[in-house]
Amino acid sequence: PIEILAGEEEGRLVSAAAHSELPSLAGSVVVLDVGGGSIELTVGSRDRCSSSLSLPLGVLRLRHEHLPEDGVMRAPHVTGIRETVAAQAWNAARDIGRHAPSTLVLTGGTARALVKLARRLDAGRSPTTVSRRQLQSIIAHLCGRASAELSLLGRAHLSRGERAGVCLAMTLAP
Repeated sequence: PIEILAGEEEGRLVSAAAHSELPSLAGSVVVLDVGGGSIELTVGSRDRCSSSLSLPLGVLRLRHEHLPEDGVMRAPHVTGIRETVAAQAWNAARDIGRHAPSTLVLTGGTARALVKLARRLDAGRSPTTVSRRQLQSIIAHLCGRASAELSLLGRAHLSRGERAGVCLAMTLAP
């Protein structure tokens, strides 16, 4: 038989995996697992999961609601995604804020795409982390550009869903 995990349990398991894979994580950490239809948000430390939530804010859902078919993300699209995420994640953000997290760990395809793009935009460095300032720079770089144009510039290809994920990460970053 196949057992389907509840979103909250999936979040706890992803958080445990992140702490296991990243032994340098200390203090209160937010782990954000970005899926197609939902995100799992977990906050806690290596030894304790303080909160685990599942929200209907996956990248495919956000892409469908906010990005045009041509994939060109413009400022109004970024604003729309951020407003949707902020409205739906308001209570979660308050709960997370009570734990005073210092780090956001992003998992899944959006995380890989962000690191790939950060590496390309920051030639010569090989970051495995992306700062809030880098997220802002990535959003500015993506705005008004089609995927084909980014490819011609030698940039990492980001799907429409991954572009939505960048905005999602920026909105939820501590």
